[in-house]
Amino acid sequence: MSSRRILAGVVLAFVAVAPALAAKNTTPPFVFAQSVLAPAPSRGWVVLLPGEGELRFGAVEAHYQQSARRLNANGFDTLIVPYEDAYDEDLDGDTDSDGERVAAVTLRAVHWMQSAHGETEDKPGAVIAWGEGAQGLWALAQIGSKYPLANLVAGVAFYPLADDQAPFNSRLPMLVQAGSEDASAQSLRRYFAAREPGGAEPEVILHAGAQHAFDVEHFVEPKVVRSMPLIGASVTFAYNAPAAREAEQRMLAFLKARLEAPE
Repeated sequence: MSSRRILAGVVLAFVAVAPALAAKNTTPPFVFAQSVLAPAPSRGWVVLLPGEGELRFGAVEAHYQQSARRLNANGFDTLIVPYEDAYDEDLDGDTDSDGERVAAVTLRAVHWMQSAHGETEDKPGAVIAWGEGAQGLWALAQIGSKYPLANLVAGVAFYPLADDQAPFNSRLPMLVQAGSEDASAQSLRRYFAAREPGGAEPEVILHAGAQHAFDVEHFVEPKVVRSMPLIGASVTFAYNAPAAREAEQRMLAFLKARLEAPE
């Protein structure tokens, strides 16, 4: 077979699959769900930002889907943003900051939601973040953010990481919940105590006896994870049903108060 025929065959094959590839690449991996109040107006929208590693979307998807359903049942529209899968340098920009990458994807996701679901456009919104996802929440919430969301009025963080690169400087009311036995609990207290003057003071709740990921049922059997095999610092992931129930009640009360009468 001549090289010309081979080349023609390759071109035809590419043309045949190109539409399918384009369709795949233009479908965002964001997960939107309406509140149970639909078609009546919802209380507002809530973005869910998963954690990473053991808490990444693909690892504990059921937890984030269940959290979204509970929010839907309480009158909120929800948008799960699996930012690790969704990040696109061409669309979201190139940055060395993990928080800014998460914030950029979140900004794009909310704009997609408001375009595809016009009823959310003028509604107030909030962001709930777990673990490393809170880095994106800090970037969205900070005073003078490069990623402004006009209708973002509140944030909730579960066992977030302190950002060593910048002091806490939030323009938003923030509810932070972690376990008292979480290895990061004390560093979080220091981080928020050293916040920038003029920023909003977060409400910090440390649930007695609870470890990391205390609200994730996947960890009914506790799991010890080390930053480096054998020698790294360890973190215990362990579900705590009483703490999880209390945290959910606090979160729902906080969101209802802020989104129904945003400041």
